[in-house]
Amino acid sequence: MPQTTDPLIGKQVGNYCVQLQLGAGSMGSVYLAEHLEIGRRVAVKFLAQGSAQLAGGYLREARAVA
Repeated sequence: MPQTTDPLIGKQVGNYCVQLQLGAGSMGSVYLAEHLEIGRRVAVKFLAQGSAQLAGGYLREARAVA
């Protein structure tokens, strides 16, 4: 398996463990993560630094998808 320098890989975020970066763009990155207790896999989006003003839009998008 290739080495990664991504500091999020292997980190626990809430009840999830970040496993793999799925994609990245100018506004953030999307990672595959797994719930530590039930094993459910999800996509988690992390906003890039300086994108805080966009957080409201992402929250509305997440609610619409859910």
